[in-house]
Amino acid sequence: MFLKKKKVLIIAPVGKHGGRELETGFIASVLSNDFEVKVISTGNYYVNSEVFNFGEINYTSLNKEVFKKYFVFRFVVLIASLLKKRISYNHTSLSLTSIKKILQIEKYKINYLNKEIIKNDLIFICAQLTSNYLEEIINTADINKIPILFRTTGTINKDMPKFNWLEKVSLFIHHSQKNAKQLNNLGKLNYVIIDQCAFLEDKLLQINIKPKLITNFFVLSRLSKEKKIDIVNNTFNQMNSKSDFLYIFGDGPEKKYLKTLALNNLNIVFRGHIQNYDIPIVYKENDCLIISSSEEAGPLTGIEAMASGKIIISTKVGAMTERLTNYNFWYDGTQIELEKLIKKVKLLRNNDVAIISKQMRKQYNLNYSKAKVSKKYLSNVSRFVKDRV
Repeated sequence: MFLKKKKVLIIAPVGKHGGRELETGFIASVLSNDFEVKVISTGNYYVNSEVFNFGEINYTSLNKEVFKKYFVFRFVVLIASLLKKRISYNHTSLSLTSIKKILQIEKYKINYLNKEIIKNDLIFICAQLTSNYLEEIINTADINKIPILFRTTGTINKDMPKFNWLEKVSLFIHHSQKNAKQLNNLGKLNYVIIDQCAFLEDKLLQINIKPKLITNFFVLSRLSKEKKIDIVNNTFNQMNSKSDFLYIFGDGPEKKYLKTLALNNLNIVFRGHIQNYDIPIVYKENDCLIISSSEEAGPLTGIEAMASGKIIISTKVGAMTERLTNYNFWYDGTQIELEKLIKKVKLLRNNDVAIISKQMRKQYNLNYSKAKVSKKYLSNVSRFVKDRV
């Protein structure tokens, strides 16, 4: 006779593309080996979300479920779509401010969440501390004595307010001790460190490491203000080297502005959004990743570069200083310092590049492999489900 699997509900603001989508999909796929897993997005549902990159996942969203359940919502959206072309007849329209106000939809979403929460043996949240519905989710789980694991995403700042639900969380999961320390300033909270892994590990580890000079620098990022890609742009314009190239992979609100900063420099090339399955090609064809961000939890690109055996120039952001100990290519976020480090990397001899690259990959295999990260997630979830029995 087969034992019935325990149920785990993952709640996250899942969108189309990004680190959180990938991490949520990865966690769901790992836990599905031992548990019955469902993912609920607190936002919209996307049929092409990267949460599906890890296989078949039981995934839905609050908007999708309440749109399906309540005829009145579908009727109002239908009328609105007939009156205004910009409004589509589907669940995504429930996010429009005017429709949300008319329908007072939030209470229906919370009601649906509460009913789903009590069906499960463990709640796993993957979100920022300021995400929507956290108080309702955690209070409902706490009242029903359901353990709550919270995977924090994004940067935890020292001025973060003390939420009244913090101590109700059974276990926080952080990328780094840096984030854990910031949150624990608000109280003594249970936590573990589980950093990221390279989701396309097999292909990244197959990239050949060979002696070569560094000429192709790259950024792989959402093009938004906190990523500080303007500093990278300006640095390459100032250096005006004809032999070095900067490839910018990604899309976002800063793209148009960054292109104006490039000043028609033919050595700065914008490649646009990259599908996740094409990421190994990016690492294979380039030499040095530049992470210029002021806010990150990881970032995932740092882990991918380590698996690929690529040199990294980085600010001391997120988990990077814990990933790379005794490392020589940190910069303080200024253009002057970045220019110095680019020149320093370019002076590396062929064999030096190969040695550093091998060290990066070794560090990845020792601490951040998919097998090691998966085991940490499974052991922590199993511990709390077992304790509840």
